Amino acid sequence: MSEHDVMIATGGVIVASIAVVITAIGIFLSNQKTQESNELLKKDIDSRMRPWLTISNILPNGIVFKDGSSDSWNAYQEGLRSGRIKKGNEKNVNFGYVIDNKGLLSTSISRIQFIKEDDISRDELNQQKKDDSVFNLVPQENFKSNLTMPYERFSTLDSKKFCIGINLEYNWDDGKKDTVGKILHIERGRSVLIDSW
Repeated sequence: MSEHDVMIATGGVIVASIAVVITAIGIFLSNQKTQESNELLKKDIDSRMRPWLTISNILPNGIVFKDGSSDSWNAYQEGLRSGRIKKGNEKNVNFGYVIDNKGLLSTSISRIQFIKEDDISRDELNQQKKDDSVFNLVPQENFKSNLTMPYERFSTLDSKKFCIGINLEYNWDDGKKDTVGKILHIERGRSVLIDSW
């Protein structure tokens, strides 16, 4: 074998070695990118594969009279305007809201509802007793609920501040927990969001 043949063979070995190293580096980098991609996909799936609860705005939706009869809030307002209903027979005002599960998993929910004159903080809301009832929501299902305020308190809304707080604690997937909540300032015919989480 001539010196020229040895140089060609040595060059071939060097080129082949460089190709193997480049291929190994390419495989390593490709594997790393695949792992990163899989981790991002898992995080995306985990963030979607859960319940996502929302609480609608809280507004007056009904009135209960002292004689036990009731009416929708809109019908009551129209009755006052038309003279069909006279003030003085009101007992309670109902505030309605809807809890929606916009997520992809079912959940069980425990709830705190609280009405107070003046402001409510998250800490104060969380110190209140939870409702005894726990309810379940499947994906894309909603739950309609009411809070009741004595009309006597409601009639002072022009001169006093009232807040409603709702905190929902919900569970899914082997003990994972989360909370969602709202605190609203209630005014005549509307509510103003103070805080949400």
